Amino acid sequence: MTTLEELDLSRCSKVTDAGVEHLLSLSSLKKLSISETGIRANGAARLYILTSLTSLDMGGLPITDSVVSSLQ
Repeated sequence: MTTLEELDLSRCSKVTDAGVEHLLSLSSLKKLSISETGIRANGAARLYILTSLTSLDMGGLPITDSVVSSLQ
């Protein structure tokens, strides 16, 4: 499933930092929404690996400014 370009996991509260590890293999992902999930700062920080991302929605997550900066 490496050609997937958009994924919306919003409000999937059972998606956690462990689930982020599975997302990292989606190298062609351009748009990802993980708002209101169980992902925390450590998991979100790993998303830097997805270099094709052009849109990332993390609304409602407990994310620090330093995590946001590391993803820009």
